[in-house]
Amino acid sequence: MGTDPVIISRKNMKTRARTEEDKLIKKRRLLDSAKKLFSLHGYQGTSVGMITENAGVSTGTFYLYFKSKPEIYRILNIEGIDILHGYIKESISQAGSDAAGRLSAIAGAYFSFYREYREYYDIIAILHLGQEEFFRDTSMLQAVEEKTVHLLSLLQAVIEEGIKSGDFKPVDARKTTTVLWATMDGILLLEKRNVMNIINESLDDIVKESIEMAFRGIIKKKGE
Repeated sequence: MGTDPVIISRKNMKTRARTEEDKLIKKRRLLDSAKKLFSLHGYQGTSVGMITENAGVSTGTFYLYFKSKPEIYRILNIEGIDILHGYIKESISQAGSDAAGRLSAIAGAYFSFYREYREYYDIIAILHLGQEEFFRDTSMLQAVEEKTVHLLSLLQAVIEEGIKSGDFKPVDARKTTTVLWATMDGILLLEKRNVMNIINESLDDIVKESIEMAFRGIIKKKGE
């Protein structure tokens, strides 16, 4: 009596499903391991061997999923940018139509991302790279650059809306975007270097003051 081919087919499907699931689990384990180690030790201080040991897999397994250390770093970079992008889009949608409120919401979303996804922040800020290795693979670098430009375009669009509505002064929206983003990044770098503790200032207070300073520079006063 032969075996039912339907049963065999179902068994094969379940086996393939388990195999694919196992692959995804191992890949995610490697990504999470790399994310943690890059944040702790920096890019240069983290080796493929450290990543695989922490993930509990062999070095050979690493190369089944990733070509190199720069590749896994760039993938994590893209993941981090995507999370931040989601935070900012949601903050804009919840802030209403007021341009100043949207601008404040974007800043709040960025600092929330920093607090909740510190490891990803370290990676997207590319704090640990002092060499050209990260930038050699132009195909993946292009994806990182495109996502970064799109992220900044969200902030620029809010500034342009504020100018159009008359809420903001007729500033150069692109340059203002760069300055505001650089200000936010600079504040977080001070926090990372423990400067806030040294000067006895809270991150929240400095963030609030930076937003108020930005508004004083671009919000149009009555009669202007």
